[in-house]
Order: sequence, then C-alpha cells, then structure tokens
Amino acid sequence: MGFGDLIQYAVVLALLLSLAYFILKQIGVIGVKKPVITETGERGTKKVKATRSHVLICGPSGSGKTALLNYLGVKEWRETVSSIDITRATFTVSSQIAAETSDGEAVKKSVKLKYVDVPGHQHYTEDLLDSAETASAILLVIDSKIQMTHGQAAEILYEMLNSSRVVVDEKLPIMIVCNKQDQQYAKKATAIEIELEKEIEELKRARVATRDPDREYVGYIESMKGRFEFKNESAYIKFCEASVKDGNLEEILKFIVKAHLK
Repeated sequence: MGFGDLIQYAVVLALLLSLAYFILKQIGVIGVKKPVITETGERGTKKVKATRSHVLICGPSGSGKTALLNYLGVKEWRETVSSIDITRATFTVSSQIAAETSDGEAVKKSVKLKYVDVPGHQHYTEDLLDSAETASAILLVIDSKIQMTHGQAAEILYEMLNSSRVVVDEKLPIMIVCNKQDQQYAKKATAIEIELEKEIEELKRARVATRDPDREYVGYIESMKGRFEFKNESAYIKFCEASVKDGNLEEILKFIVKAHLK
C-alpha cells in the first residue's frame, strides 16, 4: 500500500468519525451538558445512578403520548401512530406563572428540557423504570374515553411507585394527563382517579398474594397497611384534563415549568 492510499484511507476514516460524532451528539449520547443534580438511587436490589435529566412521557399505547410530545415541540397537533421505539427530543416550553410578589401578577417563564417518550408496550417496562428513576418530572398520559386502557395505566403507575424507591422517596412530580377530553363520553379526571385507585388496589392484592416471602425488597405500595388513595400522594401526584388535539395543554405546561423553576 502506497503513501497516497494511506492518505486516502485516513481522510475517509476522519469523515466517518466526524459523521459518527455528529449523529451521537444529535441523539444526546455525547456532547450534552450534564445536569447539576446527581444522586444514587436503588430499585429493589439493583442500584442505579440517577441524574435528573429529562421529562418522562409514558402511558398505554394510543393514549396520545407522541402527539403530546409533538405538540410541546412544534406547538401544533399532528396525527401520529403508536410508537415502536423510545423517542427523545429537546425543546423549550413556556407558561404564565404567578410571581411571588404582593400582586401575584403572572409572569411568563420558559424552560429548555429533554423529553423521553417510552412506548406503552409491556416489554418496555425496564426502560420505563430506568427512565422514571432519572426523570425530573413524569407525565402519565391516559385516553379518557377508552376504559379498558385505564387498567394498563394503573399498572404503569403501580410499577413506578412500587418498584422505584427514587420516584417515591424523592417525590418526583407526576401529572396524570386525562387526554382526549374533546371526545364525546370522555371521563373526567375525578372518575378516572377512582378507577385507577380500584385497579391499583386489585394489583396490590394479587401481587402480595403471590409475592416471594424471601424477597428482600418490598415495594412502596405492597408495604401499605391500608388502601392506596391518591389523596395521600397529592404532594407529588396531580391530575389534569387535557386535549392535545385542541391544544388544551396549559395545565401541563404550567406543571412542567413549575417543576423546573430554580
């Protein structure tokens, strides 16, 4: 191989490395400024390193997670299909927040954050829990009209609260988004709250009955003496009614911004 060939190979290699660096930087693998807050969390017996780095968007398939992500990013509704892979994006959202002054006049606040949209399929459970433990806030999106998906939403919430010590101990802000309120017969947040409590209690009874007595870690919900009720978790779990299609997202925007104000 001559000197000219070596030069040619070196040029091609440099171009490939530059392309790889650009792609990795675009998807956030490298070149992203690390968050200031770091801590060590633990899920069961598996220790994890937690960094508050993103807003997690989760929920059953078809609930409107990807549509919400798109609307937050581009400020318009777009028809979407159920995601088959995790989606990541970074953008700025704004909301009018009441100022801490005597008149309490609302002031526009903006925050630039990363967002992680995890598909609702069951085989993404581990990815969901990992993302929850490194999230700065969580949006659990529910289709308000289709009741059969509310059990799936309860199971997702159950896994996050019962399996992740970080979520409960740190009281990560969670908003349960009752989406598709524009549709006829969509249930209100109060009705969905009751349904979720019932579903979570049924899951609790089933899990406790089949739990391995030798298992070292007993989750938050399974260790409860009484019933699970959202009123006991109101310090960090909130409900809102929304319609991504109609752009009715102000409560979500305010939740995101307030959760990240210094």
